[in-house]
Amino acid sequence: MKTLKLISIALAGALLVLSACKKDDPTPTDKVTDACGNKYPVVKIGEQYWMAENLRCNKYANKSEAYNESWLEDHSIPTSKISIYTPYCTNASDKSNWYSSEHAGNLTDAQVKKLGYLYNWAAAVGVADGKKQTTAFSGNRQGICPNGWHIPSRAEWQALEDYIEKTKGKMSGTAGIHLKTTSSWYQNGNGSDTYGFAALPAGFAMGSDVFNVGRYTNFWSATPYESASSGAYYCFLNYNADYLGYDYYSKDYARSVRCLRD
Repeated sequence: MKTLKLISIALAGALLVLSACKKDDPTPTDKVTDACGNKYPVVKIGEQYWMAENLRCNKYANKSEAYNESWLEDHSIPTSKISIYTPYCTNASDKSNWYSSEHAGNLTDAQVKKLGYLYNWAAAVGVADGKKQTTAFSGNRQGICPNGWHIPSRAEWQALEDYIEKTKGKMSGTAGIHLKTTSSWYQNGNGSDTYGFAALPAGFAMGSDVFNVGRYTNFWSATPYESASSGAYYCFLNYNADYLGYDYYSKDYARSVRCLRD
């Protein structure tokens, strides 16, 4: 009888451990849900957990991250710019607003849906005015991401690249190949999608107009540019390049968002 009790205690302990692991260590089949009810697959790359699709939500999950609390209950983020520095997003799935869309004619409707929204920086990080000089956020910046997730910093994007280059690219500047999808990129500029990150060429936007779908994709970071209040860092993938690149540019441009788990 004593042996059976010990076995029962051991089994109960094992179940608790498995339960904790399941909660804290999502597998690629787990999904995360945003404030609009959309569900996204999750992939692990190195020690980081990333959404495997671009965000397509126009509501903040956390009032402390919203640029105006009333928008959470009564409104959504505007889908066209009122002012270039106030928060707005663009529905990239609306092909009528695409420029150079002929280069993405091979995108299926399902892939177009996965392009997600394009957000200007103010909307992405949840500030009222993107023109103001914003110092680096203390801790993670949730912004438009679901609870428990945040907008990656410039350093966190760098950590992603460093891991891929070390394990797959052999420091050859080929991290982009491992992040891009295996189809839909202009002139066969596809990748191997090694980790299931599934980066599609969503382009970028100014107001309601979307440019270079099929050729490029841009992802915001939460890190503002140090020398100009109008700029922030983003990373990019090109159809004609193998690397994951970085730059800074105007916060009024709208770019894709990939959330990173806290």
